[in-house]
Amino acid sequence: MKNYKAKDLFDLWIYGDLIETKFDSYLFNQRFMPAKSTPTDNFKEIKKETLCRKTEVFDKNNVELFSNDIIFDGNRNLKFRIFEIAGGFVIKAGVWGDDFEWVSSDELIVESLSDVQTRSYVESNCMCIGNYFNKNK
Repeated sequence: MKNYKAKDLFDLWIYGDLIETKFDSYLFNQRFMPAKSTPTDNFKEIKKETLCRKTEVFDKNNVELFSNDIIFDGNRNLKFRIFEIAGGFVIKAGVWGDDFEWVSSDELIVESLSDVQTRSYVESNCMCIGNYFNKNK
């Protein structure tokens, strides 16, 4: 299972399940655990502010999408950011700079990814072009 992705302390994306302690947050991926390792070998400390949850939605190239991913519809020349909200995920259109900086948008217009038409639109027309937390790269 990989329900989350986040950046580790070396600024690399890692995938796994969230484990939180009183002081730190970690991602754990049991699938990659070698037979002769201890469970702690597969805990990777993360930058908690970069934590992104899996949406269960895929882009048109069958890439799994997470919160804070930026998706692009080349036919309509639109970029969207995926946000996690209470109860699910939404996409929000806006005007984005090349470095994923938010330029402008209508703050009230969002579309739920649980809506069948929105999900179908994303899976048929959009491709993931990055993540909000890559904006300074």
